[in-house]
Amino acid sequence: MTKEDQFIELFTCTKFNPVTATSEDVHIADIAQALALTTRYNGHTVFPYSVAQHSVIMSDWVMGATQDYNLAFSALLHDAHEAYVCDMPRPLKYLFPELEPLALRMDEIIAEAFSVQLYPLPQIVARADRRICHDEKAVLKPSSTTVWKFPEGCAEPLDVFIGEWTWRQARSEFMDRFQILSRKVKNE
Repeated sequence: MTKEDQFIELFTCTKFNPVTATSEDVHIADIAQALALTTRYNGHTVFPYSVAQHSVIMSDWVMGATQDYNLAFSALLHDAHEAYVCDMPRPLKYLFPELEPLALRMDEIIAEAFSVQLYPLPQIVARADRRICHDEKAVLKPSSTTVWKFPEGCAEPLDVFIGEWTWRQARSEFMDRFQILSRKVKNE
């Protein structure tokens, strides 16, 4: 198989090689579609909960907490690399450490494409991403008795509402936030 034969065909029907990709190869329609159809927790939840919905909720919370469009934009796109490099639930993620550099490379490319800070992820976004797991567990895994361990400073939930969205709604909400935040960030 040649390098030209190694690609992912994206939603927009473009060929994408995460190893050779540049910022010109990144399109928000591909990200929104993929994240709307990708579930959190590998789908082990009481209803489908997409990465796109998670990202929108995160972005809304960060905006409310900081009134900072740049931070809200970072929160919206913090998992965008998952559109190209599939995430794995812990502990599987730790069994494949070679994927982490590829995910970081995708973060850099996406950050360049949309002029957003993804690496290092702003601290408030990183902490919110851990804290929201409390909210997600309560709603998406209500029968769970497992104790989840969290890093220091992440012991409290965000107290956000998590409802059941269709994938189309998740894609639409994600695209709406992207359009609003990208305009606001460009105008600052």
